[in-house]
Amino acid sequence: MSLFSVFKRIYTLLETEAPDVDWALTGSLAFYLRGINVLAQDIDIQSDDTGAYAIGALLQNQCFECLEPVRFDYAPPGFSRGEHSQ
Repeated sequence: MSLFSVFKRIYTLLETEAPDVDWALTGSLAFYLRGINVLAQDIDIQSDDTGAYAIGALLQNQCFECLEPVRFDYAPPGFSRGEHSQ
């Protein structure tokens, strides 16, 4: 099954089963779908914390593999958790 076919399945699932979840396609597949000549090898979907858990629950029942579990309590060194000083 092609990467685009898998994304179409995920898109349909999100639109029908989780219409209130805010999410965005990012990464190389998003670039490719906008006409940029890149090799897309995975599907990157971003959401807020509530949406991420809802999406994860939907995908785990659809034979999709979550390659990197979501953690909201940790930001790797060099990454911001959204805090900033005034």
